[in-house]
Amino acid sequence: MAQLEFRGKQLEFLSDSTPEILVEGSLASGKSTVGIWKELGAAVNYPGIWILITRWTDDAVRTLLKPAIEQLARVKGVSLAWNNAENYYALENGSRIFAFGLKTQSSDPMQRYSKLRGLPVSRILFDQAEQASRDVIGELRFRLRPDIEARLKGIEYPRQLTFLANPVNDSHGLSMDFPDSNKI
Repeated sequence: MAQLEFRGKQLEFLSDSTPEILVEGSLASGKSTVGIWKELGAAVNYPGIWILITRWTDDAVRTLLKPAIEQLARVKGVSLAWNNAENYYALENGSRIFAFGLKTQSSDPMQRYSKLRGLPVSRILFDQAEQASRDVIGELRFRLRPDIEARLKGIEYPRQLTFLANPVNDSHGLSMDFPDSNKI
């Protein structure tokens, strides 16, 4: 079976271990593909790691992100088993890849982050991150931590928060957090 070959900026991204990274690109530039590929690689290379891949809505995760990860897992030769009750893919090595939308229906500020809080993941991939407000993007920064079993075993997984986005204007939260000057 043919394997994917990445070049240029996509290849650079695959080896980038920056704690937070924004990948901006035009429509159909391969942002989602390379992002999912990278997270599948982390799930395989770090047995037991927990990862979140997400978009803004559950519908977008169900119709766009889940089919993409399932297809890329087949290409990569990775077996995934979907746990519908807890919204994650289980890998044979004990890794989990959670997949759900971040948007909640509640107008209650205490419920705004309810899908995230308490979820111990070492890595997050947020596809189409330009759809979320700056406060949601900020909340993701506090979610990166290994699960209790990993902590008890002294396992430290590589952490990374990745935002995949179409280009945004200078007043968008992503532009403020990741300025062109790279001063932050």
